[in-house]
Amino acid sequence: MIVGHYATALVARRQHRRLPLWSYLLAAMSLDIVMITLVLSGVEQMAPLDPESPKLAEMVIDMTYSHDLLAVAGWATVVGLAGWGLARSVVAGLWLGGLVVLHEVCDLLSGFHHFVWGPDSPRVGLGTYTHAPLLAVAIEVAVCVLCTWWFLRGSDASPKRVAGLYAVMLLGCAALLPFAL
Repeated sequence: MIVGHYATALVARRQHRRLPLWSYLLAAMSLDIVMITLVLSGVEQMAPLDPESPKLAEMVIDMTYSHDLLAVAGWATVVGLAGWGLARSVVAGLWLGGLVVLHEVCDLLSGFHHFVWGPDSPRVGLGTYTHAPLLAVAIEVAVCVLCTWWFLRGSDASPKRVAGLYAVMLLGCAALLPFAL
């Protein structure tokens, strides 16, 4: 899941307005930011088997330090403490740390398999990117639509702004389709 993580940040922002939107977006994407950093530094791996035709179902993945369950518990704690320090609010810290945990839950539904800690530990998640990539995209669309609806309900946003937000979410999901087919 990619765009769906941004959508979850909208729900958190709607429920808790003490922090700026960017802090919720950053918290929701923090695991992927860590993963990209670790992939670029050679610690983790994410590479297509065929670079000329990359497919979600044909990726070589190692995300032990960013996405395995024990790592997520650590990152959620770090992000939650940062939120508490930024806002001097336990509730803000819980929201930001909760977004990290929600990121993992979304990935377990629509993403690659993860592990408890490393490939020798139990595997968790549906692994829809590998076994059912179109289902993964459909789940992401559902998450985006539901979270965007939650964020916008009762707002005074103009129809143009509402349509624009839905369009951004759905186009982001559509961008995954070439890698899912």
